[in-house]
Amino acid sequence: MNQILYLEIVEHYIKKSGLEYNDEVRAESLRWCQLRGQRSGRAAYQFSKHWIGSKNLEKLANKDQA
Repeated sequence: MNQILYLEIVEHYIKKSGLEYNDEVRAESLRWCQLRGQRSGRAAYQFSKHWIGSKNLEKLANKDQA
């Protein structure tokens, strides 16, 4: 899978969850696939779920502190 398609899949899932797709997400998603040695639709989906979960946990932690 080429990098453009991989990033399009990541962007799709990130936006679908209501989060912003930006340069930080792009850089982290590329780092994710490089560390795992694969760039596939499955890897894009797994990164997206990881990113979405991390951001939701951050929101919960910030909410509890307030």
